[in-house]
Amino acid sequence: MNTGPCLLLVHSQDQHPGARHDGRHAPTTLDEWLAGLNLSCYTDKFLLNGWDSLLYLTELKQEDLRNIGIDVPEHQKVILSSVKDLNQV
Repeated sequence: MNTGPCLLLVHSQDQHPGARHDGRHAPTTLDEWLAGLNLSCYTDKFLLNGWDSLLYLTELKQEDLRNIGIDVPEHQKVILSSVKDLNQV
């Protein structure tokens, strides 16, 4: 399991690596999506709580993130913003 700390490296407030869906590359797996957000350390938390497919993320809410142990507000914001982007594809 990945138990190391998550370090979020975001280049701008509105642009998250890996969250872009401009035709060049869209993530197809949970691992790929979280890696693109620089939040791979949360992969095990998602998987252990049944969030094992990008298809399920359409219903993901902030409360769900807290319930699975993602408590850092900045990380929650990046994840939820990217989920919104995924839903628009």
